[in-house]
Amino acid sequence: EEWQLQLVSYLAARLGPVSLAVNALLFEAFFFLTCVMYGFTSATTTRIGMHVGAGRVAQAKRVVRIALVFCGGTGVTVTVALWLLRDYIGRVFSDDERVISMTATVIIPVAAGYGLLCFFYVSMSMLSGQARNGVVAVSFFVGAWLVAVPLALVFGLAMHKDLLWLWIALVCGYAVVTLIAGIAALNSDWEACVAAAAARSAAKHKAVDAPDALRAAKADAAKGARNGTGVLRGGTAAASEDGERTA
Repeated sequence: EEWQLQLVSYLAARLGPVSLAVNALLFEAFFFLTCVMYGFTSATTTRIGMHVGAGRVAQAKRVVRIALVFCGGTGVTVTVALWLLRDYIGRVFSDDERVISMTATVIIPVAAGYGLLCFFYVSMSMLSGQARNGVVAVSFFVGAWLVAVPLALVFGLAMHKDLLWLWIALVCGYAVVTLIAGIAALNSDWEACVAAAAARSAAKHKAVDAPDALRAAKADAAKGARNGTGVLRGGTAAASEDGERTA
């Protein structure tokens, strides 16, 4: 994702200094607003992972529902706020009227992208809590590099040469990311996730206990060897004594 955003920044720079300035301030605003979502995602992932590891599927699903309510509410609130304040957001970062005007236009797909990503964060936290991070990586690769980047090249540079279309391409990529992760999350086999978590835990404990078991086995072997040597010596001494009596 970071490389994708760097590429979009490069494409924005090719459109001119005003487009580059607007793109930079939109990134700043976007990532500032996503800080809350990242924090909540980390907490949700931890809670889901804890419940899955303990085999409590019902509690894990309850955490998902809470996350949906929180993230959905946050997404709707921020999206509406960005749309209502679209004429003022640019003034926080610049006094240039060209920057302020372009920001008011481009903020609309930015708000839509934020709303989509809020639901993606729920899917990501759920999949990460189930130890299915590979699905998250695939969804980001497909959405970012197979959808967003090609569309940005076509829409933003070849067809329209406009920052607005660069962000429309980004939103299309985020929509695909959200769709793939959402489908994977909705089709989760919770029982299989619980079984996989139990298997990983057992393997981890086995690996941790292996050195102790090896040391115990070596100690038993050494003890057995000492006992065997003692018996052998005792038997030899008894045989010698019997031989002397016979003689």
